[in-house]
Formats: sequence, structure tokens, C-alpha cells
Amino acid sequence: MHNTKKMTKILLLIIGLSIFGFSFSQTDSLGIDLDLNIVLMKNTYLISGNNSCGTGFIVTKEKKKNNEKKKTSKRAKKDLNYIFITAAHVLDSIIGNEAYIYLRTYDNGIYKTFPFPLLIRNKRTNYYKKHPTMDVAAMYVTLPKIFDNNYFSLSEGLFINDNDIKTWNIRTGETINCLGFPYCSYDSIGCFPILRSGKIASYPIIPSSVYSTFYFDFEVYPGNSGGPVYFFEDGMKARSRSDQYFLMGGPHLQFIMGLVSQQRYVVDDTKDTIFIKLARVIHSKYILETIEMLP
Repeated sequence: MHNTKKMTKILLLIIGLSIFGFSFSQTDSLGIDLDLNIVLMKNTYLISGNNSCGTGFIVTKEKKKNNEKKKTSKRAKKDLNYIFITAAHVLDSIIGNEAYIYLRTYDNGIYKTFPFPLLIRNKRTNYYKKHPTMDVAAMYVTLPKIFDNNYFSLSEGLFINDNDIKTWNIRTGETINCLGFPYCSYDSIGCFPILRSGKIASYPIIPSSVYSTFYFDFEVYPGNSGGPVYFFEDGMKARSRSDQYFLMGGPHLQFIMGLVSQQRYVVDDTKDTIFIKLARVIHSKYILETIEMLP
């Protein structure tokens, strides 16, 4: 009986690692620990065009393969699609067919940014897909060869769902984080986003099929739209959240919760718009649904 319980714990640990751990090495070339704070920072970019700027992030999805193709033990980068995610209104507001993503190069410990042209439409035909009811857009991007070779990809497995929220007891009052470019501003010559944090400010937050958005207690500025909202908790703190998380010093509890859509506002009796210092966050469920709309 004791052995059975022990094996169950080991199995649960493996499940937890596969969902909330990363499959790459523990440090990057600068010796910095690779948790979601760093990896998502590397995957988040400023996007701008005529009349609009915002925030977006890149995730990877395995390409569909023919059954005749041989399976390989290692998944090469050429077998992945790169998908750019942002708020739909960011792309809709850009006048013209072209936008720019400010990608990065990396050489000898130094990051530098460069504007990479992105064709978002051809006249009236958009090259991005929009969720039918939510402010989310997704499109394939082809990255240039000079793109940061110190890059680590994000997969769909890092997006939380309702069952995960229940399992890990994520609730109102939790501290969550967001990356973005307020007023198109950024930190350092590598054009990295600015990290800000606040509390989950609404109740309840699930089921996401009913409560499609929730509020995040931080002030939104133009340029924040499309930024990823995520949860990160050190393994030592997270171990008390669930029976699954029993190993002291285990992997961090980390996942993407959604993206910033807009700031909460009300209209008063004089028809003036009053902005409240709350961000409206769209659940990750709708990001995944938008990704599935891509061919």
C-alpha cells in the first residue's frame, strides 16, 4: 500500500512537470534562470503601424504532418508554426497593409532591436484571424534568419484552463503579471516590454465560457493592448496549493491566463467617459480558440 501511494505521487509529479515545467535548459546564455518571467519577456514584442501600436506575443504550434512522413525524436524549428497573438483592435486600427514587429537580435550577450515588416492585409482581406466574439487576433509569421538565436518558444500547453484554475485554487486577490509597451515605451535597447503586476480584481473568474473576461487591478495605457497576462509563483510557495504539488523546491507554478483587451470605463450623466484603473483581461480559452481558426 505504501509503495502504491509513492508511485501515485511520482506519477502526479510527472504530470505537473509536463504541464507547468519547461522542456528547455534551466538557464540561458547569460546565466539567467529560465522561468516564465524571462521566457515570456523574450516572446513579447511591440507592434506598430499607421495610427496604432500595441503589444503582441509569439507562440509555437506544431505543423500538421502527413501520415507518410517519418517521426523524428527531436522536433526541429522548421516543424513549428510561429503565431503572433494580439488584441484584434490593435490590428484593425492600423491603416494600410503593413505593420512592424520590433524583433531582436542577440550577439555576445547584447540584445538589439530591429523593425520587421509584417503584411497584415491585402486591401480589404485580413491575413489574421479574429475571434468572432472576443478582442483576440492571431496570424502566422515567418521569422527572419537574424532573429534572436537565444530565443525559447512558448507552446499552447502554457495556457491555463478552468480545470487548472480549480486544481491550483487560483482566485480573486491573487497577484498576476502583465507585459506591455505603455504609450509604445520600452526598456533597454533590446525593446523589451515593461512588466507590471496587480491583483485579480473581479469575482467569479470561472467558468470562462460564462465569465469570458475578468478585471486586473492595474492602469492600462495605449500600447498595453494585446499584452500577455500571466501567473507566476515560486515552487516553494506553490507546493501548498494542491496535493499534486508535494515536492519542496519543485518547478514553478506558471501559466498564461489571457491578454489585455482594454481599460474599464463608464459613461457619466454628462456623457463623459470616465476611465477606471482596471484592465479587462480576456481568458486564455479564447486565445486558443482563435489559434484553432488558423488554417
